Amino acid sequence: MDFLLRYGGRKATLTGLAPDDLITSVIGQTGTFYEMELLAEIFHRAMPGWVFLDAGAHVGNHSVFFGAILGLEGHSVEQNPDTFAILQGNLAANGLEHRVRAINAAVGRRAGRAATVRNDSGANSGMDRIELTPDGPLPVITVDSLNLPRLDLLKIDVEGFEVECLAGARDTLARCNPLIVAEAIGTPDFDAQCAFLAPFGYAPVRRFNVTPTYLYEKR
Repeated sequence: MDFLLRYGGRKATLTGLAPDDLITSVIGQTGTFYEMELLAEIFHRAMPGWVFLDAGAHVGNHSVFFGAILGLEGHSVEQNPDTFAILQGNLAANGLEHRVRAINAAVGRRAGRAATVRNDSGANSGMDRIELTPDGPLPVITVDSLNLPRLDLLKIDVEGFEVECLAGARDTLARCNPLIVAEAIGTPDFDAQCAFLAPFGYAPVRRFNVTPTYLYEKR
């Protein structure tokens, strides 16, 4: 399914969305981007010239908002090959393929290999998880391995692997001090994120979304 979405005086297109996917259903019902409350907060915070990294970009809902609506450059990382193809299509449909780099990989604590573990319901491919395995078909990269000269916004939605992703971003966090948005499925995940980020000077400032997603900023 295809959608033409508008926000802040700009428009964007999302294409190739599966009809039975939860994200498609929400966009169809609301007529706007998925997780719009969170995106509206970023809309008011983002500054010209910001660079983003979308770890767990899925079909590109957030990346397209960051690129087409906010006008940012960035990097979109998605591990599922089928979903990655849709992400690439959405970046191209919005003229972002030269401003947003798409990377087909999982993001973790260290480089390696992984396999996809499908979610039981099948209603949201964004809920697929990864399982580390030496002979897995998927590459695992770290945020630090990207050697980003600048990073202002780090969004992480990797189904319980968020702290692993942060652990592979130590140098980048210390050097760039990005605003961080991370999903935390339950209280243990949230506590682990807070414990990891506290030594870097980060604290949670707001919660969003049905699946708890927290905004962290440097104090």
